Amino acid sequence: MANRGQFLVVPAEWVGGDPFADQDKAIEDAELRSKTDGKHRAVVYVVARTKPAPAPVIVLTRMEDGVTQPQVVQP
Repeated sequence: MANRGQFLVVPAEWVGGDPFADQDKAIEDAELRSKTDGKHRAVVYVVARTKPAPAPVIVLTRMEDGVTQPQVVQP
């Protein structure tokens, strides 16, 4: 599996494993594990973990004494 230079977007729970600070050590570990159990491995560099955008904001409008009072509600 010599594919390099690809960016993959996957659910965060799909990415797990032992962290390595050194790329060569990570590749060496992946090769050893692949030889042991015969499963394909990919070394993944995690750049960022993102959170989904919050739910849409709801704006309620009410009238008091002829003055409009908008109120923002964050679900």
